[in-house]
Amino acid sequence: MLRNRLLVVTVWVALALFGFYANANINSLLTTSISVPGSESAKADAIIESAFGEITEGAFSIFVTYDKNATKSEVALLQQKIKVVSAQFSNSHLVQNRAINGVLYANLQTPYDLQDASAITEKLRKSLIQIGISNAKVSGPPAIKYDVSPILEKDLQRGQIVAIAVALIFLFLTLRSIWSMLVPLIMAITIISTSIGIIYLLAHKILMVLYIPNIVELIGLGLAIDYSLLMVHRYKLDGDIKRTQRTILISGSTVAIALSTLILIPVPFMRSLGIAGVIVPLVAMVAATTLQPVLLSYLGADGPKPKFATNRFRLLATFVVKQPIAVIMISIALIAIPTSQLANLKVTPSSLSALPANLESAEAIKIATDRAGEGIISPIQVVIKLPAVSDVNMARVKLASEIAQNNDVFAVATDRSYVDQTGKIFRIFVISKNNLGDSQELVRYLREISNDFPAGTEIFIGGAPAQGFDLVEKIKQTFPLIAIFMVSLSFVLLRRFLFSFLIPIKAILLDLISIGAAIGTAVFFMNNGLGVYKLEQIEIWTLLFIFSVLFGLSMDYEVFIVSRIRESYLEKKDNKQAIIDGLANTGGVVTTAALIMICALTGFVTGHFAGLQELGVGLIAGIAIDASIIRLLLLPATMVLLGKWNWSNPRISESRTNS
Repeated sequence: MLRNRLLVVTVWVALALFGFYANANINSLLTTSISVPGSESAKADAIIESAFGEITEGAFSIFVTYDKNATKSEVALLQQKIKVVSAQFSNSHLVQNRAINGVLYANLQTPYDLQDASAITEKLRKSLIQIGISNAKVSGPPAIKYDVSPILEKDLQRGQIVAIAVALIFLFLTLRSIWSMLVPLIMAITIISTSIGIIYLLAHKILMVLYIPNIVELIGLGLAIDYSLLMVHRYKLDGDIKRTQRTILISGSTVAIALSTLILIPVPFMRSLGIAGVIVPLVAMVAATTLQPVLLSYLGADGPKPKFATNRFRLLATFVVKQPIAVIMISIALIAIPTSQLANLKVTPSSLSALPANLESAEAIKIATDRAGEGIISPIQVVIKLPAVSDVNMARVKLASEIAQNNDVFAVATDRSYVDQTGKIFRIFVISKNNLGDSQELVRYLREISNDFPAGTEIFIGGAPAQGFDLVEKIKQTFPLIAIFMVSLSFVLLRRFLFSFLIPIKAILLDLISIGAAIGTAVFFMNNGLGVYKLEQIEIWTLLFIFSVLFGLSMDYEVFIVSRIRESYLEKKDNKQAIIDGLANTGGVVTTAALIMICALTGFVTGHFAGLQELGVGLIAGIAIDASIIRLLLLPATMVLLGKWNWSNPRISESRTNS
């Protein structure tokens, strides 16, 4: 590889440049869709699109506040103006245009998907102003996407600046060389831009979520610097990076395996997160074995040796080795505090109300929440498909009346205008009092309610709340088995690499403990609004992403530390001394890598979106707990108690174990 240094650098520069182009143009390809293929809500949406020419995710909600003392003619004039505006958009029509508690609510259905509908948001708002409704507020999925996209970009830029600035400080303090410090930064920029370029190409063919650039760039920054830092550290110490490369390949594989489990969830939203997540460690592994050796060959090993407080970590390891039981008891007590918050965990498909207050779509949601309830933003649609044209008016009215009696229902809308041209398909609009998370039981109720329609009639429940219900249910059904598969595969990989049966089991248990504490911390912060939105529910996708990322990163740190412990054990045949040596040589670099990763993730917490805040708090807490209590205390303490059993590997010959 070093004989083709110029070629290697040229290829990576080309990939990085394409990544910069992709980053500037990827937003138009991203979506916020939570649709579940094959689900009842997806079937309902398909019927609505074919029968009424509407796409659920392309619907706008328009709110106009008016004086409650206004006359009927004044309200009717407002309604007529909204009709005139809706007529300006081809193939679009109003399905709701009614006055509720001093608010005129209109639902404009369009034939466009989320991206195309988002593009007409500004035109709709200007049209309302031009016709004289200057206080109209437009929301709905397209308007929300239009409003949040530039905010997400600003959050990302701010997060990058903070992360890079802090990373530079830590890198200089530890590597003590400007040239050496540049290697991790060059690697990070290259890995992130290349990953974005690959995702940009994939986004032309498959659904990709709006949050992906933020997730890839901030997590990618931390992960890329982590891997590069470890290689620079080893190279400057003894000039040998081959062992570190092998360790990175194993570590990157565990991270990739953990994130790849999201791809197995049969939901496009989750699959896109999994695909994007897997791309980063895969690109990082390729870069670590091709680009980084070339960069190191150019920069050399000159300059002072890295400084990672080796003596302090040696003292810590010596204390843990002498007092393993006390260390374990104290560590468990500390972890039990955040883990106890799991009892308060509640999930939601999405948090529509947690948006920057200055956005028009957020102002509209506040109006709706104050006057009617958040459910008015995304009504539930009951789609009835008759086997043949017949008079079912009485059955329709009876069903609507029964639904209206439910305590979670704010309003029900049904009349003869909600019938398609064939006369076989009609709809009932149900407006919930609650948000998407709290509307789940209402969706369940609607799917189980009895009816008096003719035999052969099919009823489907659709709309955003139904999509959310199907998303949550699909994840609950599939993820446990997928997680078991991920854990099993990681065990096989770690056992083969570490030549131990018990260490992989211990590593998995410690990973699960740190993940539980991380999620508990996220629940506590969000429930109490500590520097973040105050929410009672956590978006379910963030829990899965936290689980997958932390499982991979925890294994990452485990491999780096234990591999060095094993090197010492094979040399000295002394378990306790091997633990002290391994922790002394890796504790500082792992802690520095964790601090850089934490700084990179602060961009999520300081941002403006609940899902990313939840993700940031969970990942920061998990990494902090894992790199301190788990890896510096519990890991060595349990290895002391296991003694020689650490290196027992029943199914592999003794000669290979000690090779």
